Amino acid sequence: TKDPANEFGGKLSVQVGNYDFLKTKAQVDIPLMEEKLLFHGAMMRVTRDGYTENLLNPAEDLDFEDLLTGLITLKYLASDELDITLHGSYSRDDGDFQTGKHFTDPAAFFGSATELKNPRKVMFDHGPSSAPARSEAVDLIVRWDLGWTELKSITAYSDVSVGPILQDFDKTEIVGLNQGQLGVDNGYAEDTQTFSQEIILASQGDERLTWLAGVFYLHDEPSAISGFDIPLFALPFAQFKAVNITDAYAVFGSLSYNVTDKLRINAGLRYSDETKELTLTQLIDFVTVVGPQTQKKSWDAWTPKLGLDYFLTEDTLLYVSATRGFKSGGYNTSGFGPAVDPEFVDAYEIGAKTTFMDNRFRVNFSAFKYDYTDLQVQAVDPANVPALLIQNAAEADIEGLEIELSALVFENLQVDVGLAWLDAVYGDFESVDGATGAQINLKGNKLPVSPEFTSNVGVQYGQSIGGAGELIFRMDYYFSDDKFFNEFNDQARQGSYSLLNARIGFESEDEHWGVSLYGKNLTDEVVLTDTFVFPLILGDGFLGSLSPPRTYALELEVRF
Repeated sequence: TKDPANEFGGKLSVQVGNYDFLKTKAQVDIPLMEEKLLFHGAMMRVTRDGYTENLLNPAEDLDFEDLLTGLITLKYLASDELDITLHGSYSRDDGDFQTGKHFTDPAAFFGSATELKNPRKVMFDHGPSSAPARSEAVDLIVRWDLGWTELKSITAYSDVSVGPILQDFDKTEIVGLNQGQLGVDNGYAEDTQTFSQEIILASQGDERLTWLAGVFYLHDEPSAISGFDIPLFALPFAQFKAVNITDAYAVFGSLSYNVTDKLRINAGLRYSDETKELTLTQLIDFVTVVGPQTQKKSWDAWTPKLGLDYFLTEDTLLYVSATRGFKSGGYNTSGFGPAVDPEFVDAYEIGAKTTFMDNRFRVNFSAFKYDYTDLQVQAVDPANVPALLIQNAAEADIEGLEIELSALVFENLQVDVGLAWLDAVYGDFESVDGATGAQINLKGNKLPVSPEFTSNVGVQYGQSIGGAGELIFRMDYYFSDDKFFNEFNDQARQGSYSLLNARIGFESEDEHWGVSLYGKNLTDEVVLTDTFVFPLILGDGFLGSLSPPRTYALELEVRF
C-alpha cells in the first residue's frame, strides 16, 4: 500500500515450504510520466494443502489456502500543492477456513462420536467444506496544500461477498448440525457494499499550536442469508434473510498546544451519530414463516480526549491521557429481538517513552485502565441454537501494564523484549446458564481471550561475510498465560503455552537479493484459537479451532 516511487523498480519473492506451501509476491513501480504520473502495482498468490485430514474422505482437503490478491495505485502530482491518489484492489479467497475439532462429552448428544486423539485428524460427514470470499475496493485520496492548511479528501467504496459457507458444524461423523444442506450451496452467505467519505483540514508547519478538524460519512449495506440444517433432530431447513443498513455521521477535531518547550496539551472531541435499520425474514424449508419485519434505531455520542505530554529531556517523554470511546448499538440477525445497547469505554493511560546511549536502547512503559459500560459480547442464542448473538454484559474493568525494551547490545546483536500484565474481569453481567436455563451473575469472571501475563523475546544477530553480504540469525519466543474463550470461564480454555519461531537469512551487499529459511511454531504446539460451547447439545464438550502446526519455508527475494 506504499506510495509509488518516482523511479522504475520492484521486487519479486517466492516462498516454498511444507504442506506444499507456495507463496509468490511481486511489486513494481513505474513512473508513467516522470514526477507527474506514477504507478505502483502489487500482487500475491498463496496456495497450501490443509493441515487436517478427514478420515471419512481422505481425498478431501481441509483448512487449505487458495488466495489471490492484488493492488494498483496511480498517483498524479498535479502541482507542488495538489496530488491525487487512486487505489484499486481485488481479492479472491477460495480456501477453507480454519477447521474445527470436536472435544467430546460422552454424556451429550454427540457422546458416541469417535474421539480422535490426533489433533490433525477429524471425521466430518458433511463436505467438502468451503468458505469462498471476494473483495473489490477503490478509493480516491486528494491532498491540497492551501498554505495555512492542508485539505484532504478520502472517498472509498468496497464490495465484499462471503460464502456460501458449507461445513459440518458439529465436527463429527454423526449426522447432526450442518451449515448448508449436503451437496447444496445454501449455507451462510453475505454480500456487503460500503461507501465512505472523509474530509480533513490540518494545520501546516511546526507552530506551537497544531490542529485537525474533519467530517465523516459511512453507508454500509450488508445483506445476508443463513442456512442451517439440523438432521440430528429431524428439523426442517431453517434460514434468516437480513438486510442491515447503517448510516453513520461524525464531526471531529483535535489540537496540540506547546505551553512551554517541555509541556504539551492534547485535546480532541468527536460527535458520532449512527442509524441502523434491519429488515429480517425467517424461512423454514424456503417458505416465509415470519416477516419481513423492519426495525430502526439511532444512537449518538460525544467522545472527548484529553492528554498531557512532558518532555523530561530530549530523549524522555512522559504522558498521561483520558479518552471516552463509543460503539453504537445494533441488531442481531438470528432472531427478532430488540436492539443491543451501545457500548462505552472510559480509557486512562500513563506512560513513558525513552531512548538513551545514542538511540541504542529504547524503553517504553505504559499503565492503563479501561472501564466498560454495556460491553457488547458474543453468546449462543438460546432461541436459535446454534446461532450466535451479541448481547450487553453491563460492566467490565480492564487494568494492565506493558513494558517494551529494544537494545542494540553490540553492533551486530539486537534484543527485543515485551512484557504485559492484564487484569480483565466483568464488573456485572447477568446471563443465562446454558445447561440449566437459570439466571446467573458472572461478576468477577475473566473476559474472553484475556491472558493475565504475556511476553515476547526476540534476538537478532548479524555477521558480515567478507564483501559478499550479511548473514542474519533471528529467533522469537512468545509466552501466553492461560485464557478462556467465553464469559462462563468453563471448559473452553487454553492453558499456558509457548511458541518459538526462527529465521536464518543472507542479504547481499548491494541489497539486490536475499535468501532465508524460516520456521514457525518449531516445537509443534497445539493451541486453541477459538471455541464454541453450548451445554444443551454439547454437554461438557466443545468445538475448538487450532492454530497451525510446525511450518517452515525457504524464501528467495530479488529486488531491481
